[in-house]
Amino acid sequence: MNNNAIKVVSVMALGARERLALVEVGGQQILLGITPSAIRTLHVFDEPVVDASNPPSGEFARRLQGMIGKSWTSPARKD
Repeated sequence: MNNNAIKVVSVMALGARERLALVEVGGQQILLGITPSAIRTLHVFDEPVVDASNPPSGEFARRLQGMIGKSWTSPARKD
């Protein structure tokens, strides 16, 4: 059995139970949206977004932010 066929490149939490996951299958990277009830393909990249052979860093989050044009950080609360 080849455990290197599918690699989880990076995962980013969006909420308490929602995630984005970047997986690599056969050299192609796929962005998945994951909720408690579904897993959906959001985008299949023509070229790798991040290098799957390097240890995880914030590179995935930075590149994703640049692609969608908004920040994932929540605004400062004013209580």
